[in-house]
Amino acid sequence: MDLLTKISEALRSLGLLHSDIDKISSQIESATAEYKANNEKDKPAPVVNAVMARSQAEIDEENAREGRHETRAARTEWRDNKRLQVETAALILGGILAVATIGQWIVTKEAVRVAARSAAASERSAAASESQARTTQESVQSTVDVFRLEQRAWVVVNSIVLTTLKVDEPLRIDGDIVNTGKTPAFNIRLANTGIQTNYGPLDIEEFIASGKLKKPIKPPSTAVAGPNSSFKIPFSTDQNMTDTWVADIGSHKMWVYVFGDIYYRDAFGAEHLTEFCGSYDPPTRRFDNCPKHIRAN
Repeated sequence: MDLLTKISEALRSLGLLHSDIDKISSQIESATAEYKANNEKDKPAPVVNAVMARSQAEIDEENAREGRHETRAARTEWRDNKRLQVETAALILGGILAVATIGQWIVTKEAVRVAARSAAASERSAAASESQARTTQESVQSTVDVFRLEQRAWVVVNSIVLTTLKVDEPLRIDGDIVNTGKTPAFNIRLANTGIQTNYGPLDIEEFIASGKLKKPIKPPSTAVAGPNSSFKIPFSTDQNMTDTWVADIGSHKMWVYVFGDIYYRDAFGAEHLTEFCGSYDPPTRRFDNCPKHIRAN
């Protein structure tokens, strides 16, 4: 009994000891947690300095890499500097070329304007010269024309005379042609010439145009008429006069016309024409000019 009792007491004591140990452990844990909390609040985090040892080969390789990197960086920087220099030079050159181009454009524009003004002045001068030359030429031509007009041949009909008015004879008329100019008349020839009688006035131009005029077998002509020289052109009817015709001409019942065209060339080569027409007036026994076919050039 005593043994059992001792064992029981011993176990009871151990139980108490275990309980005390648990309490002490709880207190220790609580104190430890509180200590840690206080340390974390009040103290900074610890710094750990670690030194890593590397081999010399690694250090040399790293230095070589850094050297190569620095070399590449230097080369890159050199290329960048060169490119910047080239771009700067190109920019400057482009600016110079732009300024030069603008200057050249301005100079060219001014030169074109000056050239246009000069061309306009030259054109005006040429026009003035041409006008002056034309005026001079016209003046010279006018002088030549005046000289030719003063010196040329003028073939005109000086007079027309009735020479024969008898029964049983043809009616004969002489035309006195004279060159009143200062130079000879060449190649004188007559056309549309003749004598025409009519009871009443007659339009000679209409008569010539009608084709009723009989053409002479050989029209009178002459080669040359000198200055102030004259020659006669005879006109005659192809029928003899009767008593009635002679009486009617004398009383002016029958009208007598003599007319013709004189062509000639002057000493300067110009062709001319003189048209003449005379109507017989019995009281004065001369021929008066007709209303038409009286022209000279």
